[in-house]
Amino acid sequence: MDWEKISKELAKPFPRSQVSWRVGNTNERRRRQGEPLKGMPLAYIDARDVMGRLDEVLGAGGWSDDYKEVKGRIICTITIGGVSKSDGAGD
Repeated sequence: MDWEKISKELAKPFPRSQVSWRVGNTNERRRRQGEPLKGMPLAYIDARDVMGRLDEVLGAGGWSDDYKEVKGRIICTITIGGVSKSDGAGD
């Protein structure tokens, strides 16, 4: 596998139309004390778009994913060419 080429292709920016936004952490407690509501804007892409990119770069059979629950949290493992990486999200 040409890891340099694969890395370059996977790192390409997603089109703006595929980027969504939501409000992250807010100052809700301070707002109750009279401050205006403020929040951290977070950009994200849909998992289907990620899967589409992986299919485009590696082919539909060139990668796999696996999900496990660990202490009430979901851990995702993605494997490409025998190399696996895992990560999970908080509550």
